[in-house]
Amino acid sequence: QTEDNLIHTNGFDEMFGYNMEGMEKSTLLTFIHKDDEKDAKIWMKKLTTSTQPVEIKCRLQTPLSGFSWVKILMVTVGDKCFGFISCINEEQAREDYLMEEVREARSESQQKSVFLSRISHEIRTPMNAIVGMTNIAQMSMDNPARVKDCLKKISTSAGYLLSLMNDLLETSKMEHEGVKLVEEIFS
Repeated sequence: QTEDNLIHTNGFDEMFGYNMEGMEKSTLLTFIHKDDEKDAKIWMKKLTTSTQPVEIKCRLQTPLSGFSWVKILMVTVGDKCFGFISCINEEQAREDYLMEEVREARSESQQKSVFLSRISHEIRTPMNAIVGMTNIAQMSMDNPARVKDCLKKISTSAGYLLSLMNDLLETSKMEHEGVKLVEEIFS
């Protein structure tokens, strides 16, 4: 690039499908996807102020495939810029795939945290009832009716807790083994 004009090679023409004749006055920004222009302008500013190589990943418009992901590495030497452009469509597709996997994993983690928070409350409630009723029964040993009422409430809470634990185990089993549907006739 010299004075913002793009000097290209046949490799550029072949890689991206351009016939550069008549486009000598084009700048690199001419080819950059509009969503990447802001980053490209920042990159170009760094390029003019740095003696170190400067790299950017962006999309270049191509007549063959619409847009291609590229990595551009350029360095300024004196009043000239030299650089390399590499097509990274496959690398970007892998990166996009991995980023989606990370988003999904974070979402699952968040959902599990919410689930554990709610299930903790569901477990704590009957446990508090069992502990509380046990204490009341121990303090009421001289009142058999009161002890009987506490034991009934302890039994109800323990039954609820057992049902909840069975549901949790069944859910965990389904998550690890998958759900199997069985067609059966019933009346």
